[in-house]
Amino acid sequence: EECDGHGRLTEEGCACDEGYGHPSGEETGRCEAWGDAGDVCNGRGVYAGEGGGAYCVCDGGFTHPYDGEGNEDVHMCVEDDSGGNYDDSGGWDDGARDGCFVLDAGRREGKDLIASWRADDSAAPALLAPAALLELCEAEQATLASLYQRRYCETCEGGTRCRRPIGLVSLFRAAYASEGGDTMPCAQLIATYEHTNATGAAAAAAACATAIMTAEDPWNVEGCPAVLASMLDLAAADGGGPIHSKSVFPMSRWLSGDELDEISGEWGRGGRYVTGVYDTRDEELASAFFEETLMTDMMLSNAAMFIVIVCIAVHTGSAFLTVVGVLQVFLSFPLAYFIYSLILGIPFFPFLNFLGLFVIFGIGADDVFVAVDKWRETERRLGAGATTEQIAAEALPSAAVAMLLTTSTTAAAFFGTAIAPVPSIFAFAVFLGLLVICDYLLNLLLVFPAICLQHRWTQRQRKGECCCTCCIDMGACCRCWCAAPAEQGDAAPEPLRSRLMARYYGAVHAARWFLLPVCIGSIAWCAVVASDIPSPTSSEVQLLADSHEFSRWNAWRRELIDYDLQEGGAEMQVVWGLEAADTGPLTDPETWTRLMPDRAFDPSSEAAQLYLRDFCARLGTDRPFAYVPEGQRCVFQRFDDWLGEAWDGPRASCGGATALPVPPASFHGCARQFADERGDWFEMLFYGGKLQVLVERAQTYARWNSPLDDLRDSWRAVEAYMEGEREAAPAGVGAAYHSSEDFHWYDTNSQLQKSAYQSALIALCVSAAVVLLSSRSLRMTALALVSIAFVLVAVAACTVAMGWELGFLESICFGILIGLSCDFAIHMCHAYCDHDPAGDAPRHERARGAVTHIGPPILSSALTTFATGVVLIFTQILFFQQFGVVLMLTMVLAMGGTFVVFIVFVDTVGPARPGHRFM
Repeated sequence: EECDGHGRLTEEGCACDEGYGHPSGEETGRCEAWGDAGDVCNGRGVYAGEGGGAYCVCDGGFTHPYDGEGNEDVHMCVEDDSGGNYDDSGGWDDGARDGCFVLDAGRREGKDLIASWRADDSAAPALLAPAALLELCEAEQATLASLYQRRYCETCEGGTRCRRPIGLVSLFRAAYASEGGDTMPCAQLIATYEHTNATGAAAAAAACATAIMTAEDPWNVEGCPAVLASMLDLAAADGGGPIHSKSVFPMSRWLSGDELDEISGEWGRGGRYVTGVYDTRDEELASAFFEETLMTDMMLSNAAMFIVIVCIAVHTGSAFLTVVGVLQVFLSFPLAYFIYSLILGIPFFPFLNFLGLFVIFGIGADDVFVAVDKWRETERRLGAGATTEQIAAEALPSAAVAMLLTTSTTAAAFFGTAIAPVPSIFAFAVFLGLLVICDYLLNLLLVFPAICLQHRWTQRQRKGECCCTCCIDMGACCRCWCAAPAEQGDAAPEPLRSRLMARYYGAVHAARWFLLPVCIGSIAWCAVVASDIPSPTSSEVQLLADSHEFSRWNAWRRELIDYDLQEGGAEMQVVWGLEAADTGPLTDPETWTRLMPDRAFDPSSEAAQLYLRDFCARLGTDRPFAYVPEGQRCVFQRFDDWLGEAWDGPRASCGGATALPVPPASFHGCARQFADERGDWFEMLFYGGKLQVLVERAQTYARWNSPLDDLRDSWRAVEAYMEGEREAAPAGVGAAYHSSEDFHWYDTNSQLQKSAYQSALIALCVSAAVVLLSSRSLRMTALALVSIAFVLVAVAACTVAMGWELGFLESICFGILIGLSCDFAIHMCHAYCDHDPAGDAPRHERARGAVTHIGPPILSSALTTFATGVVLIFTQILFFQQFGVVLMLTMVLAMGGTFVVFIVFVDTVGPARPGHRFM
């Protein structure tokens, strides 16, 4: 008797068998058949969900009743008189319905599942080919079966099946309704189509596509159902049939991306002729995927960390220094956050800041490599008998200065990117700059003492004292031993890596006069190519690769005719009475601006009233950038209409006026009465009894995701028009400004582009100042800048060759590139000047010394950062992939800029006495 014999009893209630459910949300101890008469949704629907979350999915023509207080009873279904389709928000979609068909051209439900289709075989008539249409039909059937099994779809016929999706197949099913098209198997349906309509389908589609796109009212074209606009693409007008289409599956309720993702593998996706991809109008599936993928991709930072550990261990040969070096890198993050959040008081911490982990891994490893190699070089030169204090007195100041130079330029480059007036970029730039500084400080406080300690331990070993070497030399397999005192002698020979670098320099030196014109030509060529980096064709930020399912879903639906019809330009507001000011802090985007009133605004004069009344009429004429939608009446036009309406008695507040203008003395009171009666509070704001803010609305033609050049042209056209209006306006209303979401996106991208160039200039200027102060040589400064500039233009040229645009994500990547491109050239410049600082060593000897001494740590650092970039290539989010590409390109080209361009230049025209008379 438990669960009416149709389930098993659990602690939460009955777990009903397939095909059975709880009759109401409270009766979890019973199980009744779906759709049974009686108390299951009054016999007019089916139950979905379990326990207290269960509810009725009502059949077509029925809905949930409401009590006198407006509360919905989700456990009942009553007849609905509206004839439309009930949605969860309490609204109704009016649309043509025939049985289980939902041929509603205006359905825009965010909860509906949308399949975007593309014909893989481009041969005419594309999706209208019988083979392609058959695959599409079978794919829809598979999706309907999956949705119906869980009652996720809107049902019909007493809840026995799902409503048909809005799509090409349903259009043909409706056409063959008299022959039983609604229930025909796909094979029979397509056979009927092939016999009756297939020959002329492409021509009919072309005629309707052309008519819809050219009609004044595209939703009312004789002989062409309005729903065709959502089924045909722009290519259909060419006569070859549609390549793209979509199917809209009416859903019974809102489903989260996670709920949909659980069953997405069951949906039909076509085969040989057709490919289908799915999402909802609100992109629930893409959002859920992105959130999950974001965390997965960030977990790859563990792989980057492992690479850094391996590189440090290999380079230092010491487990002790490896632990300290990694600790230095990790501690820099919380220390930088402490300064960022508590000292600077920046409350906004975007997820973008976590990319600092990947950046600081490379920079922190570089500092460790420089410190260790400076110590080794000094120890080799002073000999085995040198004490820890003697080596430290010479090596550590030199290493600290070398790292200070690169830290200064890198931090300045990141801080320079903070000029971008975009909160996330500002926060990202400031945090990365702090990370670089904190890493430098921790290197001084942790790595330097660790190197001294390790040297003392190794000295004890050399003196024959007992010591445990497992943490000092990883070549010693954790053994404690007493060794004989090491013999004291002269300087040790150069290590193998230095000898290899010396051989490399010898090859470059021999070919320097050949390489010089090659380097100059390469810089010039890269500069020309980089100058042609294109502006983005869209302001939209693409987060996934073009080949990804959700990117294809977005791209394919934009090919449809209804995308252009529905996704027009954004609303444009023309505002009087406020200053175009933003007082919100850049450091906290959640804090909004305060309204800054324009104290000179006074629309009470007769001339001002007439000017405002006629503003929309002037704008509504043939303007190429914006328009007032047909039938829309602006505020002062409605105000004028209101004054002319018949009233029961005189409106004393309006001074007896029956049309504009109202007597100035009565204007504000009359306007207030109009706003009170008509509810125009979004367009008219009053303060102190006077009209203080007036907003008129129009529509732009360009969309927010239009090419940046189109948005720029639209912005300039509107701005030029508004400038003319301001000049012609009477006193009191001559300070209007305009605003639009379209131009918000345009301005964001433009500011990022501008900031990328400005931050590059800042980085070059700071690098020049640092090199000049450290070398006191104008010639060395110029050569270092040439090397850094080569890295910048070479990376930019490579991105142009790869087809990149300088959009939102690319601008962020270039901001990071600028910070990383300075280090190696400045290291090499410092080593060149530091070689025999008091003597007149020839330029080739200085160049050789710089390459052999600082070359190995530079190579190790580049390898570490390059490997981190390789890890990012395996992420799914496009920005992380682009970031990884930029890291790898920057490291490869920085090597070329340092070991080829810089060395060739200093080896041919470098100063023999850097700093002498600033030459």
